[in-house]
Amino acid sequence: MRFMSIREFRSSTGHLKELLMDNENVVLTSYGKPTAIIIDANEENFENTLREIQIIKAKRAIESIRELSVKAGMDKLTLEEINQMIKEGRKEND
Repeated sequence: MRFMSIREFRSSTGHLKELLMDNENVVLTSYGKPTAIIIDANEENFENTLREIQIIKAKRAIESIRELSVKAGMDKLTLEEINQMIKEGRKEND
């Protein structure tokens, strides 16, 4: 895995392409902190790669929701309590 600053990325896109062709993953950084990961893609793997990225994003969203529920103390709700909250929410939306 190669780290590359955004400044370096802007000035050397050719080098980035070479790294990707060599199956290197590139981490873009801003002020030394990671901001993005660039991986290779081509016509053969594009759809699968995109689907895998969407799965990763969905997993991150679920994990974030879990963390928020723990912070809010809602991780210990019973199924009955959850169903009651859903019922109340539906009444409010009618």
